Amino acid sequence: MKAGLLILPFLAILIGAVGTAFGSAMPDVRWVTSAAWALAAGVVAVWIILDFENFRAAFLRKGAKYGASSGAVVLLGVLIIGGVGSLAARPRFNKSIDVTRDKLNTLSDQSKKIVVQLAADPKPVTITAYVSDEAQQPLRDLIGMYQASGANFAVEYVDPNKNPTRAIGDKVSEGNTVILRRGEQEKRISAFNEEKMTNALVNVLKDKSKTIYFTKGHGEGSLRGTEANGYSTIVTELEANKNKVEELSLLETARVPDDADALVIAGPKYDFKEEEMRVVEDFLKRGGSVLVMENALTPVDVLNKTLEKFGIKFNDDLVILEPNSQAAQMLGQNNAIVSEFDDFNPVTKDFARQSQ
Repeated sequence: MKAGLLILPFLAILIGAVGTAFGSAMPDVRWVTSAAWALAAGVVAVWIILDFENFRAAFLRKGAKYGASSGAVVLLGVLIIGGVGSLAARPRFNKSIDVTRDKLNTLSDQSKKIVVQLAADPKPVTITAYVSDEAQQPLRDLIGMYQASGANFAVEYVDPNKNPTRAIGDKVSEGNTVILRRGEQEKRISAFNEEKMTNALVNVLKDKSKTIYFTKGHGEGSLRGTEANGYSTIVTELEANKNKVEELSLLETARVPDDADALVIAGPKYDFKEEEMRVVEDFLKRGGSVLVMENALTPVDVLNKTLEKFGIKFNDDLVILEPNSQAAQMLGQNNAIVSEFDDFNPVTKDFARQSQ
């Protein structure tokens, strides 16, 4: 072997390693990894061509048996280099450890469930980020957490200041706008945090909107009202997530519509009639979902009796005082109603993690 050419195989390994590291750090340009290993293979081929006579002599020097052995060693070395590069480039080997107290660099369980849905969905999610170059890093870090968990996004970063025509074409009217698309579904966000990103992904994963009915006729707050007991803000948020929101009079319809995905009973001031509760009970038996919110000081016995049939018992043995009320001033500051959460219950384990 020519001593001067022995640097070539080490150069090939270096090129492949650098390409793999770059591709892992920048998932949106993973083609760099493939290009690097193709170049590394080319360097090995050049090495063999330039030192072909010595390779040939090595095969012949000690007979066919030993020559074949040397050839096998060279081939094995090339396969090992290629294998290491292939394994290192796989996302499942891109592991990190979050040592922050509140797990700031780790997705919540809800977000991980969305990532699983994304992996099983045949329709890909594309992300077009209209973000200036200097503001891209926080967004890259956020998207990187999803990709590290297995999300396969097609991400494109566009600086709206450098490419205003593209931004106008996508009807981007403000800076730092991210557009998520899946098929015909689209959602835009301008705040970059896990909550907004996961909600946007939930939104684009919906192939159809859900219909939510709010009961009326018992003193419930106005669906579009902006006063203290109105639900305008809630309805706006629901509709922004492609939900259809309607009011429903149980006495008039005598049935919860078949297109109802959920029925909401929000703070009634007057009790329901028996025939209304039979309608609600029938909806529950059909597999419907009901959300009930009650005022502890408002007696709604007929409603509560129906809930008890389904294992839900309403207790009015807890008084919460307003901080500015005279009673609160006399009794002192209110204590937290819930101070400990079950680490294993699927409903409360996320709260338990946040309260540590």
